[in-house]
Amino acid sequence: MIYVASAAILVCRQHIESLVQTYFDDHSEYLSLVRRYALFQQAVSGKHLQPRFETLIIDYLLQISDLTRKADSIELGISPRGTLALFRSAQAMALIEGRDYCIADDIKRLVIPCFAHRMIVNSRVNALRQRTREAEQVLRDILLNVSVPI
Repeated sequence: MIYVASAAILVCRQHIESLVQTYFDDHSEYLSLVRRYALFQQAVSGKHLQPRFETLIIDYLLQISDLTRKADSIELGISPRGTLALFRSAQAMALIEGRDYCIADDIKRLVIPCFAHRMIVNSRVNALRQRTREAEQVLRDILLNVSVPI
């Protein structure tokens, strides 16, 4: 997983560098953008800044993950690695929004994008798109049934 993330970061960096060279005449603007990108990359990777989670928010995330494993319509629920992906995604969302803490809305907004493709629906439907829609509906039902921490 680390190798995939590193490769994605490398491709993203190469893409940004080519765009900057195309659109910026001033080399100092280019360096400024690359430095900001490097700082953001370090922040997300946890070297400098990791948005904090309250215990209630972590419990909320774990409840949602646990319910995906217990749902009758789901054959295979979310793994610990999937739960960690949601945790990291919520941290990134908090950073993007300028916060040093995560809130329940970060989790709610990211549950479907982080979890729907990781679940195996207990269905005979062959179409992948239909299975994804079923997984998304199960996740919406779970979100309605789990109380949001205040």
